[in-house]
Amino acid sequence: MTAPALASYQGTLYAAFVRHNDQAVMSTSLVNGAWTEPVHLNSWVSLLPLALAVADNKLYCAVVHTIDDTTHWSAFDGSTWTPVRQVPQAVQTLRAPALGVLANNNLLLSVTEPEPSHLTYDWTKGASGWSNRIEFPFQWKSPSPVGMCRIGGSLHKAIRQMDNTVSIVREDPTTPTGFPWSRKSAPAWETTCGPTLAEHVGWLTATTPWIFLRDADGALRASYYKPLTLDWSLLHYVGSGGAANPIKPFDEVSAARHEGKLYVMYRRR
Repeated sequence: MTAPALASYQGTLYAAFVRHNDQAVMSTSLVNGAWTEPVHLNSWVSLLPLALAVADNKLYCAVVHTIDDTTHWSAFDGSTWTPVRQVPQAVQTLRAPALGVLANNNLLLSVTEPEPSHLTYDWTKGASGWSNRIEFPFQWKSPSPVGMCRIGGSLHKAIRQMDNTVSIVREDPTTPTGFPWSRKSAPAWETTCGPTLAEHVGWLTATTPWIFLRDADGALRASYYKPLTLDWSLLHYVGSGGAANPIKPFDEVSAARHEGKLYVMYRRR
């Protein structure tokens, strides 16, 4: 199976992943503390992980098509999914897409091209539909999927650079450069897969960004931003085993806040 995707929608936590033996896109949900039996989602197939996000009272899914390696999308209203459609000016990718929600409640899709460009492109979706492709303004290159999460009313994006360091930007349409993003401080972290962002309580009960990284030893680590001191907490091991028995995910993890708890799902080695 691929790395999973998580999202909380209408009081239910949903997960989606690609089944390893036939590339079927599978969906499951957390009901009364237990996960339901996974079901094949609308006969979809893919070779790459999916992305989930909630906007306009719908659960959106982005999936990479197996035939042409371009990104398609669908929306769930609580009962049915819309037909899968390709985003405009789609680019080929060999990496998982990412979905997030902007301050104006429009949906943002980010897709990273494979080598040699490694560039990231964005699309936005509002009431009138999807925008054309927009090149991410900093021209950062990444060998991994990006991580996105709306935190404090603005969308944050975390990127693994080609040297394995992490960069974070925040949605900010008022920047002097005119770019819709401004840089957010990040320590000298390194990660061996794409970073994951989530919103949760972290510092004096304030809702704040959390970031999940896989370190050089393969262990999953996490940190949260401290808004009063404008810095990040020390990286700590995720899971009850701590440093003695750390979680070692195979690739990117997924994280979502649901009913006051922060859920993390990952593919084990």
